[in-house]
Amino acid sequence: MTGDLLRPVLDELEASDRSILGLFGIVADGGLTREQYIRFLVEEYHREKGHHRHLFEAAGHPDMGARVEVRRLLLDEANEIEPLYKVIALDLRNLGQTIEPMPFAIELWWAYFNSITRDRPLAAFGAQWMLNSALEQVSETYARMFERPFIRAETSSYVRRVLRTRGDSARYLAVLSAAQLEPRHIVDLRDGVRNSFTLQTMALEWVFGRKAPSDGIG
Repeated sequence: MTGDLLRPVLDELEASDRSILGLFGIVADGGLTREQYIRFLVEEYHREKGHHRHLFEAAGHPDMGARVEVRRLLLDEANEIEPLYKVIALDLRNLGQTIEPMPFAIELWWAYFNSITRDRPLAAFGAQWMLNSALEQVSETYARMFERPFIRAETSSYVRRVLRTRGDSARYLAVLSAAQLEPRHIVDLRDGVRNSFTLQTMALEWVFGRKAPSDGIG
């Protein structure tokens, strides 16, 4: 039954994956510039810094009390994410760059998830699922996009770490399918995927100066 309930969430994930893959493919084919790479690191720094707190907050929600595997997955993801902003900061420093102010799209990300996670914890779960699912789908393009002469070992620790460790959407699906979710949880997951995709797309358009291909998400 839960598998059927998850279909709206999976549809959102598939559409967001295709759109993000299309955008990354366009950038990879055109050649990533140094300025774009710096903006990418800045965007990721401001999204990753503190993002783990939403997952910790979601894990502590009463709805997770009997859903031990969902809680464990949230905590695993939070612990993986927590130090990443420091890795990005080092990459920026090795590029001779300071950390620029937070882009507006990430301000919106924070405003949205700060307001919703306390009452709808699976929205934060949905956002993390969207990010991981997209990374799985674009991993080859992602790696190709960052094969540029100005991106060396000392300035790409974050990219290399993400490619090694992120993306386990099969675990998400297995855990959620066994979690005896209620219809309201599915709505929260779907909204988390859909709205995080919208906000992340805005951020990537700022990074790359290009519109993401539309895939009919809505």
